[in-house]
Amino acid sequence: MQEQNLNSIEIDAIDLRYATFRLPDKRRMEFLLSSMAESGILESIVGVKEKDRLILLDGFKRVACAKKLNIKVIPFDYISDDCALGIIKFLKLSNAKSLQFFEQAKLVEELSKAHRMSVSEISRRLEKSAAWVSVRLSFLNEMSTLVQEQVFKGEIPPTLAMYTLRQFKRLNKVSNTEIEKFTKAIAGKGLSLRDCDRLAHAYFKGGDFLKKQIETGDLGFALEKMKETELATPEMSDKESRCLKDLEIAGRYIQRINNFLPHIKSVPTFYSQASLLAEGILSHLERLTLVLPYK
Repeated sequence: MQEQNLNSIEIDAIDLRYATFRLPDKRRMEFLLSSMAESGILESIVGVKEKDRLILLDGFKRVACAKKLNIKVIPFDYISDDCALGIIKFLKLSNAKSLQFFEQAKLVEELSKAHRMSVSEISRRLEKSAAWVSVRLSFLNEMSTLVQEQVFKGEIPPTLAMYTLRQFKRLNKVSNTEIEKFTKAIAGKGLSLRDCDRLAHAYFKGGDFLKKQIETGDLGFALEKMKETELATPEMSDKESRCLKDLEIAGRYIQRINNFLPHIKSVPTFYSQASLLAEGILSHLERLTLVLPYK
């Protein structure tokens, strides 16, 4: 990495185009505001000096605090004179900068879409696997713009979008339209992750009545109903929870195999081996239907 270049820059001259790529953190903002009011700016912001523009990559919260404190000039380190290379260098430092998955994904998407870099080029330059890059790109491609916006505004918890909503879309085939309706209903309500998760299960699996209550804003009613259900349902043991997770994974893989099979060429070696494996799986399924009747 080239040596960093330290300068001072006027706040109003900074290009904040990537501000929406970073997740909000109220506690961090409060700490920074207090620290900067007492001791000034202790750490430089970091970005790219491209032609006559100074594009910020890290330090958005410091800039926001500086504006609140009426600080006009701030120390600025630029790590490249090219925006794409600057993003790559910054991503390579992401462990030190504690970038979250969502934030990494947005920057990788910027390299792919705005700078037209291929997956192989991004992975080579970042010294990451192609899978590392592809996972982040596909993650955002699966998620609607509205849901992404609500996450980066801090209106819904990132983990709700990453796990709960994504799971309903992938495993339960919930449409983006339904996910967006649910997101709009709960966004900005200051709900805990646990309550968001409860409401998601109520909305997507609790029937039309609970769905209507959530859409009309009666979140308290839906939460009470879900809590009553949880109290009435004995807590599962670790073995039971693991069993359900394994069944979920097994179903996912079988579905993937069924999707792949029609596109595989008729190769005798493949079918002979696949048939033996399938026979073994089916024998296990026969036992499963005896132990766990599905009708």
